Amino acid sequence: LETALTLGFFLLLLVLFRSAFYRLNAGSVFVLNWKWILCLLTLILAVTWIGLFAYRNVNYSDALWWKFAWNGDASRFLRGTLAAVVVLAALMLNTLLNKQTTRLKPEPVPDVVRRLTAQADETEAWISLTGDKRFLISADERAYLAYADTGATLVSKNDPVGATDACEAVIWQLRELADRMGRKCAFYGIGDRFLATYLDLGLQVLKIGEVARVDLTAFSLDGSRRKDWRHAKARAARDGYHFEVVRAADLAPDLPGLQAISDVWLAHKSGSEKAFSLGWFDPAYLSYFDIAVLRHTETGRITAFANLLQAADKSNLSLDLMRYDPTGLGVAMDALFAEMMLWGRDQGFKWFSLGAAPLSGLESRRLAPAWHRIGSFLYEHGERFYHFEGLRSFKDKFDPVWSSIYLAASGRLDAARVLYEVRTLISGGSKETNKGQVQR
Repeated sequence: LETALTLGFFLLLLVLFRSAFYRLNAGSVFVLNWKWILCLLTLILAVTWIGLFAYRNVNYSDALWWKFAWNGDASRFLRGTLAAVVVLAALMLNTLLNKQTTRLKPEPVPDVVRRLTAQADETEAWISLTGDKRFLISADERAYLAYADTGATLVSKNDPVGATDACEAVIWQLRELADRMGRKCAFYGIGDRFLATYLDLGLQVLKIGEVARVDLTAFSLDGSRRKDWRHAKARAARDGYHFEVVRAADLAPDLPGLQAISDVWLAHKSGSEKAFSLGWFDPAYLSYFDIAVLRHTETGRITAFANLLQAADKSNLSLDLMRYDPTGLGVAMDALFAEMMLWGRDQGFKWFSLGAAPLSGLESRRLAPAWHRIGSFLYEHGERFYHFEGLRSFKDKFDPVWSSIYLAASGRLDAARVLYEVRTLISGGSKETNKGQVQR
């Protein structure tokens, strides 16, 4: 009776405070993570030890298992322990068989996202349309945020897009959604526009690299530092190639040729398609963009191409997917780069983004944060894993202006885990949509 009254009292408390239990688990409650399994296993071991200690004076016999009596506490302890072990074993087996955490799946791109992206003044907004993300849209439809679910973290790619006040609202929406789901949230590849908001969320902001932008208003191919691009441009012209921008509305006839170049390029590089922070060769995705190409004047055959990411106010121009035929013109990509920048300058664009240099610009001083010193060490000595310095040196040839990019996460330890999860998203992405793409 005492036990029933005690349990009834606590049940009443739970009913009264039921509004505090607001989290919605997207997965099954019977699929446990390793922390839950370890805690339950420790609890069962502790209770078993306490029971053995409490009934150490009871002589063990087979009758204890099937003898039922009002005062048969030792028998109940044995049967209860066995039942607990069986239940835990069943949960562990179920977790093993269903170990893949239920994740929120990508959703179709809403019309409001397309509209806001077309009006954006940041070219990175176009990466939201790759088809492997979900979206949070402000109530007044003046801003949106694109994110992916890793199973443990809701990761936003870049800052939100849209009006400043509405963007701040959707940042909080992601934080609150992650809290309801019992997940963490993180913001990857962000700039300094909403740093104060991320700090208000209780997140730590860590620098993860720098983005290179070329000032197109003063750009030319003159000077000794640009001789390689002058040579590439002249070489392409001598070999009968000309630069052309194919408008998105006129792209359909060239798609088979672009697909062939993409397939050959991937086979030559022994690479695979990326995702999340990069696009891939998907006709639906490429249909949003004008495509810069090098086309042979006589045959009409394309040897290199890149999709152009254009800001609505012409403040920025960039590219995402860039591929060439390895058996064709040897200087195709250098020539295409030069032509795209000259075209952007002539079209009135102010900046050309060359993309990010990961871990670039991190301080290695003795008093610098540990994160900076570790990142700087990887930048200097991690060439066997990724061409950190080589990528920075290539982009430095354009005399760019460098600006920092950041990761906002719960803490430094969480930041390392989030970066690993982001790497998984980029490398694996959505298996159904991974079809072809190059790292910038």
